[in-house]
Amino acid sequence: MQDKPSTQTTARLVIWYVTAVAAISASPYLSAVLADSGVAAGTIASIMLLVPIGRIFGAPFWGWIADRTGAHQLVFRAATILGAVSGLGFIVADTPALLAGSVFLMAISRAPVFPIADATTISILGEDRRHYGRIRAAGSVAFLVAVGASGVLRGTYSRAPLIIGGGLLIATAVVSWGFPQIQTSPRRPTLANLAKLISHPVLMPLTGILVLHGMTITVYEGLFSLHVETLGFEPWVTGAAISLGVLVEVGVLMSSKRLLDHIGPLPLLIFAVAVGVPRWIITGSTSDPTLLVLTQGLHGFHFGAFWIAGVALFSEHAPKNLAASAQSLLPASTFGVGYFAAMALGSVLLGPLSLQQFFGVMAGVSALATVLTTILYFRTPSLPK
Repeated sequence: MQDKPSTQTTARLVIWYVTAVAAISASPYLSAVLADSGVAAGTIASIMLLVPIGRIFGAPFWGWIADRTGAHQLVFRAATILGAVSGLGFIVADTPALLAGSVFLMAISRAPVFPIADATTISILGEDRRHYGRIRAAGSVAFLVAVGASGVLRGTYSRAPLIIGGGLLIATAVVSWGFPQIQTSPRRPTLANLAKLISHPVLMPLTGILVLHGMTITVYEGLFSLHVETLGFEPWVTGAAISLGVLVEVGVLMSSKRLLDHIGPLPLLIFAVAVGVPRWIITGSTSDPTLLVLTQGLHGFHFGAFWIAGVALFSEHAPKNLAASAQSLLPASTFGVGYFAAMALGSVLLGPLSLQQFFGVMAGVSALATVLTTILYFRTPSLPK
């Protein structure tokens, strides 16, 4: 039986997640900051495609290199240093082109960070791995504070979210040197092992479903703040909406073990995916700021329940020597391919359709993903319940 992690090890994990997750706080404001420079909505969607492109190619590539060489610690630290460079770009960027370059560097450098950290955290927790959500919740609390401060300060200084996010990217690189020793499998994976992972009867259908779910999650990251300001609301509305969603998310993450034990990973995922239907129907139809804010409380389930279910499913089905590669499929499919698909669709439809109508399309995507996840559940009786 594996010993439980020491208090010091747990503290180091928590500190890392606090800074790393909080650093994401600039992302919801990127589209609004670009709009400040006079960039059109369709062009903003095209620029935001740089984020998923970096994630699509970065996560699997870095994850495979880490697993194949066993140099997880080196890959991890190098990636956070590149992330710090992108953070400096956020702070000094004074043109849309420079900001776009910093966004791409952030995406490709951050791609391997969470898969490696999540795989390591689950390994360290051992039999308590379903408590992973409690550690991740600390990061969500920090994100809540950072994104709330960004929303308030943006009303005074429009680039405040970039300054805060950039500073936290630099801080993440610093604390990454104190991250616990990353454990690796003595068996190095081969291309044949990778082929088995790619053709896995559970993980591959699941990856496809997560692409659809990712579209409905990342459109929030990419376009919600622009939607709020298009409706004529003050920037604090974005901060309040995101903050409420993260508060609910923290509660979900803190309850991760109970939810996984009593509901099971895949039924929990079905629920998380289905939440997108009412969320985007209401978001796309209301012009009441209060209702708009309250509706984003559903994000806590839409993301939080999905994340703990997804991490559990990938960790339980992945070969030990492909832990980082398997975990990289989660962000690559959801925040890579899913984000790319959402922004590509947005670059085509925004113009003919309003943002409100586009959110209605996202409700339809959530409905399709719910049906497919339910089919996977009933067709795979061997899945852990």
